[in-house]
Amino acid sequence: MFWRVFSKFVGLADNVTWRVREARWRGRLGSIGPNFVFEPRFSNFVTPETFSAGADCFLNVGAHVSGLVTLGDRVLIGPYVRLLSGNHLFGIEGYYARFARASLQNPEKLEAQTIESDSWIGANAIVLGGVTVGVGSVVAAGSVVTKDVPPFTVVAGVPARAVRRIFDDAALKRHMTRLRYDPEEIEAVLRRRRAASADLLPLADRPRVTEFYYGGEKIELESDDVG
Repeated sequence: MFWRVFSKFVGLADNVTWRVREARWRGRLGSIGPNFVFEPRFSNFVTPETFSAGADCFLNVGAHVSGLVTLGDRVLIGPYVRLLSGNHLFGIEGYYARFARASLQNPEKLEAQTIESDSWIGANAIVLGGVTVGVGSVVAAGSVVTKDVPPFTVVAGVPARAVRRIFDDAALKRHMTRLRYDPEEIEAVLRRRRAASADLLPLADRPRVTEFYYGGEKIELESDDVG
């Protein structure tokens, strides 16, 4: 009896802590769209007022966000990802790095970071300042992103390098059209990707998902749709 009551008390206290921290962060974040989901107890926003996110974004446990960070719509952030747009000053002759500050308000030199819509940043990845992760891209777990990621491209490694395109050009155009992207945006995305990663192969053939759930609805793909 005692342990049952104690467990209920601990569960209630945990739920209260969750709700309090969630409300605290939401009240401080710069701009967040509808259905913004994050784990409030073990995530940290160093400069919450300079963080913004579009609709339907998801930040998993342990996210660490610092500086000028902007997320588009439907961005997925994996566990223990670090989004760091700042960089400490160093290498200034005659001065300790420890005490050099970019401004009285902030010790770091900030460079804006943008994670465009429909991107997925895998677990334990690090994205540095001055970087744009292109729309629809995937950053593999454990990668360190130091330069721009082309749209609909998979990058991996330290530092992260482009390894595959997601869809060939024809499939990408069909994909974005089905998702009701604006035709001009589709063409712009195709141009950006061709300019940055035209020599990359699309993802190699592998077992494909043919059955899954989408917003609670079970989807069974026709063979022509798979890929």
